[in-house]
Amino acid sequence: GIALENGRIKSNSDNETFTYNDSNRLTKYVGKYDTATITWDGDKIKTISSYVGSNLSFTYGEPLKKGYCPLIPYLIFEYDNLSMAHPELFGARTKQLPTMIGGILLTYEFDKEGYITKIYLNQSKPMILTWE
Repeated sequence: GIALENGRIKSNSDNETFTYNDSNRLTKYVGKYDTATITWDGDKIKTISSYVGSNLSFTYGEPLKKGYCPLIPYLIFEYDNLSMAHPELFGARTKQLPTMIGGILLTYEFDKEGYITKIYLNQSKPMILTWE
């Protein structure tokens, strides 16, 4: 099960816990295998520091016109489908679009409506997004 507080997930049946700031943005995640601390500047993540050793800093370009950036919850939780589909439950929904994360260059392709369709990390094979 999931415990909600103020529209945000506070804990779940896997004993993971989530802490938020006054703006309801996720500031700490304690999971089974990792703990992450997230610092924000408004709706932009400044850093994600992880127990397993990662310490990511972010640079941003223009914000999205449509949708949100699913890369943000992906980086915090790694492969968690709920957080990528509903980042608002974790205080991680943002239209801010990172152009650099921890030294990795990010570029994007968009559909005609302005939603992200592909994310390239250092011009490698893209992550492909399908919106429904």
